[in-house]
Parts: sequence; C-alpha cells; structure tokens
Amino acid sequence: MMSDRVAGLALADHPVPTLVTSLGGEIRYANKAALSALGLGELDPCHPPLLDEWATLRGTDLGEMLAMAAASSNWLPLRLQRGEDTLHLRARGLPAGDGARPAVLMTAAANATADFRTHSQQIRKLNEQLALHRRTEAKLKASVEASEILKRELVHRVKNNLSIMSALLRTEARSAQDGAISAALLEASGRIMSISVVHEILDEAGHADEIDLKTVLTLLVDRVRESICPAHVTLRAQVCPVSANINKALPVALLVNELITNAIKHAFEGRAAGRIDVTLRRRPGGCRLQVSDDGIGMLPDAHGVQRRPRIVTALADQLGAERTCVVEGGTEWTIDFSL
Repeated sequence: MMSDRVAGLALADHPVPTLVTSLGGEIRYANKAALSALGLGELDPCHPPLLDEWATLRGTDLGEMLAMAAASSNWLPLRLQRGEDTLHLRARGLPAGDGARPAVLMTAAANATADFRTHSQQIRKLNEQLALHRRTEAKLKASVEASEILKRELVHRVKNNLSIMSALLRTEARSAQDGAISAALLEASGRIMSISVVHEILDEAGHADEIDLKTVLTLLVDRVRESICPAHVTLRAQVCPVSANINKALPVALLVNELITNAIKHAFEGRAAGRIDVTLRRRPGGCRLQVSDDGIGMLPDAHGVQRRPRIVTALADQLGAERTCVVEGGTEWTIDFSL
C-alpha cells in the first residue's frame, strides 16, 4: 500500500536506529542508522544477518531477552555489546498479523536503562504510598468502628440510667404526702421515660443515628398506658413507619408524652370514660402528628385565658413545626414538622 511505502521511506531515513528481528535474532528490517550502528551493509532478504555477534551486557541469553521483549507491550531496556561497541536499545513486541511469526521492534535509546530504572523507582514509590494509604485507611476504619462501639455503649448506659431515674421518681411520687409534689414527680418521670424509650430503641437497633418513629411512639404509648393512664381512659396509637434522626425523634417523643399526660390530667374530670388518639402520618416534606381527646377541652386559667402548655410550645419550636390546637368536642393538637 502507498501509506506503507511512505512510512517505510520515512523510517529508512530516520536518524534513530530502528530494526526488527525474529526471536532467533534474524534482522528482518533495519533502517540506515541501524545498519550503520551494527556495522552492516544493505540487508539481503534471502540471507538476513544475525545478531549472534552481539551479547547482552548483563550476560543474559539473547534469545531469552528477545522472547521477553516479543511478549511485552511495554518498552524493555536492552544493551548489546560486541567487543568495545555498546548499543543502548529499547525493545518490545511487534504486533503480528494472522499467521505472522512473532517479531521484536528495537529502537536506539541512549538512556533506556536509566529510564527503566527511573520508572522502576517511581513504581516502587507509588507502591510505598499505596501501602501507606492502605495502612492509614485500616487505622481510620478501626477508629470508626471503635467510635461506633463507644456510641452504642453510651446509648446503652444512658438508657439504663434514664430508666432507673424514671423508676426512682415514680417511687418517690407514690410515697409523697403532698399531691402537688406527687404530680410534679410523675410528670418528671414521664418526661424522662420518653427520652429513655428513644434510647432503648436505639440500643436495640444497634446504631445511634436513625430511628423509626412508629416503634418509638408505639412503645411510648404502651409505657404511658401501663404507668399513668386510668382504666377508664382508652389510649390508642395509629402511626405509620417513618425513619427520623434522633434530633427529631426526641422532641417528638417528648411532645407526645406531654400532650397525652395533659389530656389524662385535665380532659376527663367528672367523666366515666374517655379516649385519647395519637396519629402520625406522612405529608409532603415531612409528617403530621395529631394528639386528640374527646374530653371537656382545655379549661381557661384564673384570668379566663385558654392555657397553652409552655413545654409543648418549646418542643414544637425545637422541631421547627407549625402547630394548631382546636378545642371543640374535646381537644385536638396538630403538629406539622419536616424531617
């Protein structure tokens, strides 16, 4: 082909010695610079010369070196010596067509050995850096795992301590002679129990970040029902599964406890029966929490102003929530918050 002829002519006059040999050392092609460097005249295709007069500088068998080069797609340094003459070459396999015999392409490179040495040093440094990176990564992984274990242990201990505190306050409330003191102690016990429920579920889940609000609120309602809910009041929960961060779960649990406790205390005075419902549903961008009762509603204070529990307001603000309270045939609180 014309392109092959042009390429051959360009290579023939190229100043860099270039030659192609067989695995047996037969010189199949050599440009003018290569012929001069080898001390050869024009090639005879019928009787190609051999490199048998040349030996590798390191004493390695020339045939082995050519076989290695033929199998490599990268340049390998090759130094040939004949008497006092030394050729600094680089060699690699020459892609062969179908049925073609393997061949080796060589070009002169005065610094081929130095380049190879430099390349080897760079690879060695990269391997050292990679090993250091892996050791550092292993240390960081071990540190993260240790941190997770400590967090789980902390959650476990906090849960146990909160449970003990809540139980102690309930015990003190039962033994208190003053009704107001007993009520205050029970309120404090209930709030601590709400926080304890969140940590109990975190402890069972084995992590300290995300928590299912359905599990939290269902367990909290059960605990309130068992501890302070009168037999004539029905306490129900209908909660959908919602995964939330602990920073959201804690104020939600405290809110529900506060609203249920207020309803139990004030909504059913003089009533033979009552009902409290807790619902949590998803809504676009977050959730809607509702706590409602069919009681007598929130009575005004001594000045005729309807009561607004300060703790409920503070917890709703902590959630960044919108809140409404409707008093009609009972009391219904609606808390809309984002996740």
